[in-house]
Amino acid sequence: MSEQSPIAWRYCGHQFKRWRQEAGVSREDVGKESNYSPDTITSFERGVRMPDSTAPWC
Repeated sequence: MSEQSPIAWRYCGHQFKRWRQEAGVSREDVGKESNYSPDTITSFERGVRMPDSTAPWC
């Protein structure tokens, strides 16, 4: 399995944030549905962290 680069993480996070905002969904709402904290959602969106394969949007 190839390792994703931080650039790919940032790109994926940016896309996720765009989709979330366009849908009018808050980080808190995403967190409630996915069992992640809003701070973790922020980390995903910034490309600091990638969700594991159990995340509903993966």
